Amino acid sequence: MGISGLLDENLIFVDVACESKESLLDFMGKKLFVNKYVKEGYIEGVKERERAFPTGLSLQDTNCAIPHTEMEFVIKPCVCIAKLQKPIPFNKMDNPLEEILVQLVFMLAVDDGHKQVKVLQELAQLLQSTETVNKLIQSPNTSRLVEIVKEFENSRKEEEYG
Repeated sequence: MGISGLLDENLIFVDVACESKESLLDFMGKKLFVNKYVKEGYIEGVKERERAFPTGLSLQDTNCAIPHTEMEFVIKPCVCIAKLQKPIPFNKMDNPLEEILVQLVFMLAVDDGHKQVKVLQELAQLLQSTETVNKLIQSPNTSRLVEIVKEFENSRKEEEYG
């Protein structure tokens, strides 16, 4: 399917102003709930999981986070994206006691374990591309952000199939 197949332009936000991780998770989770992608309890589930298993990722130029929670809260799968005006602290995935400043957040709502692993793998590939992450950060609007994800996926397909 690819990440682009899970994107809804109503759930992609450019220049989000949030002062904390909690306010950002509330903002993104409410958007998922209002758009009927997740059930009641999703936001608290994301916050609990983030406390137990932080999702902040140190990348070369721009740090990212991939908050998510259990599948039971998901009505239909999607990926919600927020590009922040100012980076906010998230705890690191590989060192939960350390905080990093994150500017790009991919909140997952996936209803199947195998699909979640696949989405995480695809997202990891995308985030390993410094060029793609930089394009996402520089993206002026939602539609351009979606185009960048699609361009990355198409370039991966071309590499795979020659």
